[in-house]
Amino acid sequence: MKKISIYAVGAVLLSTAQFNTAIAQSNSAVVASSDSFASIQAQLETRFTPAKATSDDKDIEAAGTVLVLQKDNLIMNRVDKYPTPTANVYKNGQISQTGVFGTLDKLFSLGGAAISNGPHTFVRGDKFWATKILVNNDGITLQLMSDPINGARYHATLNFPYSNGSAPTADQATQWLADVFATEVFGNAAASAPAQAQDPIMGQAPTGNEPPIQVELGQSKDDVVAQMGPPTKIVKLGAKEMYYYPDMKVIFVKNKVTDVQ
Repeated sequence: MKKISIYAVGAVLLSTAQFNTAIAQSNSAVVASSDSFASIQAQLETRFTPAKATSDDKDIEAAGTVLVLQKDNLIMNRVDKYPTPTANVYKNGQISQTGVFGTLDKLFSLGGAAISNGPHTFVRGDKFWATKILVNNDGITLQLMSDPINGARYHATLNFPYSNGSAPTADQATQWLADVFATEVFGNAAASAPAQAQDPIMGQAPTGNEPPIQVELGQSKDDVVAQMGPPTKIVKLGAKEMYYYPDMKVIFVKNKVTDVQ
């Protein structure tokens, strides 16, 4: 508890949002124009479509492209506990942590389950969303947010710095991100999969013998997402949390299904 308290105090005293810092940094000498940055960002947002976060950046309001991590050691901290997301950087084929908050989160992640409110280490195969993609003189920065893990979402930034002072082309930037993230559409079919009929949940061609999807009262959000994939929209109303799907609305109270419409 004492370690958690020290960490929380440090986060408050030193709170400088990593993503806002990336926006502000524009003095580096980079060989690329602002039009080039806009073009790169547009292509990245097409391939890795950001989810829409709520106005307080604490939840997901509408789904985007699901990112499937292809590298280990991406650290995120809890959205509800720490307003500044963990700062990560991708260099030389590896993800590491940077800055004061990144270093603190790395240290506290070593505490594992003993620090229940501490950061979480994501590894190859884990899934989450990008809520923002920024291209500027400092590099390419993604703001990331997870689905709820034991009732809590986690967030982080991941920066792809430019090498030798040169910004990449849009195709090169797309490949940079593709080295770290595979993609799924709404948690289902892989974006790079061949064009064919796909099962909406498993991303495989349906055989016609699949059991029907059933959402039952009392199931958890994780149970529903495992069957249905991430919702297209999430709305919170008091104690209720509503997951919207194309032909269904699932209502949760205290993480349990109470109604299906």
